[in-house]
Amino acid sequence: WQSLSHCEMWQEQARRSPEPERITEATLLRERRERERLGAAASGAATTVLSLWQPLASFLAYGLQRVEGRGWSTEFRGPLWIHAGSKKPEQEDIDRWESIYREAYALDGVEAKFPEAYPTSALVGYVEVVDVVSAEEFSKWQALPPGVKLEGRRHGSGSLFLVERHKRLM
Repeated sequence: WQSLSHCEMWQEQARRSPEPERITEATLLRERRERERLGAAASGAATTVLSLWQPLASFLAYGLQRVEGRGWSTEFRGPLWIHAGSKKPEQEDIDRWESIYREAYALDGVEAKFPEAYPTSALVGYVEVVDVVSAEEFSKWQALPPGVKLEGRRHGSGSLFLVERHKRLM
């Protein structure tokens, strides 16, 4: 993430519609069979889970959220299941977060497309954690698209999980 190539990747992602591919059990089985066929370990599926309140859980799964803020850091890198907690989101929270992401994507010249529903008590997708950096370090990266910078500022002052390859279940 410290290289310009990651910044260029984010700029390209911002130009595209934030609609990641949906995954199904059949997709996961097909990917596992392909790994086995190629001789790779079949245990490459995500087994670590992060629980979030809505609407942020769906924002991650749908590819809207590219940065997740945490008060703690981790050495973890790799596939991460996204779980929507049981708390039903208040409309005020949905409106606030949709407004933040509408602004962030507008800064990059893209219209954000939001999920139609925010399910609770469910796995909603998974992402690939590619890096975890301090919010202070992230704020110094000059080549980031303006929307990504705004997103990082809105997600706290601790550690930021940088995620890619968003796949949604719902």
